[in-house]
Amino acid sequence: MIDAIRACQHHEVGLTWIPVSPLWRTLRKVCNTHVFASMKLDATQYLRRNKIQELIANVGESCHKGEAIKIGQAVFDTTINLLFNTIFSVDLADPNSSSAQEFRKIVCDIMVEAGEPNLANYFPLLKKIDPKGVRRWMTVHFNKLLNLFGNMFDERRQSRQSQDYSVSNDVLDTLLDIIEGGIEKLSKIIVTNLLLVILFFFSSSFSFSLYKQSCYSIYFHVLCGRDILALLEKS
Repeated sequence: MIDAIRACQHHEVGLTWIPVSPLWRTLRKVCNTHVFASMKLDATQYLRRNKIQELIANVGESCHKGEAIKIGQAVFDTTINLLFNTIFSVDLADPNSSSAQEFRKIVCDIMVEAGEPNLANYFPLLKKIDPKGVRRWMTVHFNKLLNLFGNMFDERRQSRQSQDYSVSNDVLDTLLDIIEGGIEKLSKIIVTNLLLVILFFFSSSFSFSLYKQSCYSIYFHVLCGRDILALLEKS
């Protein structure tokens, strides 16, 4: 385990880092049974399709304007918005807004710090002094995201108490159903760290598959002027 993951004690509650234990079994059960069950994923299929359509529309608009397209950044923004819709039922924001750019910077900084060569990873005695400050900077970045998730957790929990609340059936609602229904013992800290794991580890796989799918769709749309996703659905 790299030392950077020890920031904010994430290694003690993060699903991918903790050893086999009652907490690990609980989180694994929650993910397999509730969060990533086939029915849940099928129910959000329309979100993935809509986000790809938005990406294609943005690419087409840039083509008409003669503007260069940063496909990596476009896919990253699409992936983050898709994950936020799946988890919180909201778009992060306009990709060009200051909040979206700040969030993108935090995510990129975390990836950079996690991949930074660190002597503490090879010499355990150096972990206490953190010679390159990797864990210290990772703590700053993790705190920003965990505070963001914590605020959204509190707001959703409070809004669920109102009579006019409409169920979202997103990941956060599912986790709150588990907590309030007493199905599993999950705390706010465990939930926010689980959301952190989902955001980073599943965004990488989503980005790769979305990149391939969007590229195929864009190329087919440019060459044939038709939507390959719609054709596949009809076939």
